[in-house]
Amino acid sequence: MTTHNIGDLVLSPIQIQRGVEKVAYLINKQFKGDPVTAIAVMPSGLFFAADLLRKLKSNVSMDYISIPKNINTANEAEHIAFHNNIDIDHQHVILIDDALEQSDTFERIIGFFNKNYALRSLSIASLFIKPQHCKISVPLYYAYTVTEEELLVGYGLPGHNTMSNIPFISKVANY
Repeated sequence: MTTHNIGDLVLSPIQIQRGVEKVAYLINKQFKGDPVTAIAVMPSGLFFAADLLRKLKSNVSMDYISIPKNINTANEAEHIAFHNNIDIDHQHVILIDDALEQSDTFERIIGFFNKNYALRSLSIASLFIKPQHCKISVPLYYAYTVTEEELLVGYGLPGHNTMSNIPFISKVANY
């Protein structure tokens, strides 16, 4: 694996695992064993979702969704690919992604679910948020606040569509 573009460390593997445990604790505390439906935002939420779901004490149903981060179209909902493999009506739904960096993407997903489903509740679980870019209208469960503006890579983050599989989160050098 080429790692010559990896810059300063943002979250180490140990910090990531502590963050997963913190988010799991918050979710377990909130739902107290009630069944939840986890919807992983793909592909970036894959690692975080896998780690997080193993720590939840609730009965968990799973599905996934994908959405382009940047689109140029009037009908943004057309580009949401929700696979709807299970019935989510009247369920506690938790969207899971590794990073909440732009609220417009999640607000599109929130709008999609609010328009098309009768959910019991909707929330978002993320390893970290960038609060300067995120004003979300649903409850958030997260471990870290990250203020770096640089492009980040690792643990599912696809900086330049590469290095998603490194086990830590780092800035991209020479960005």
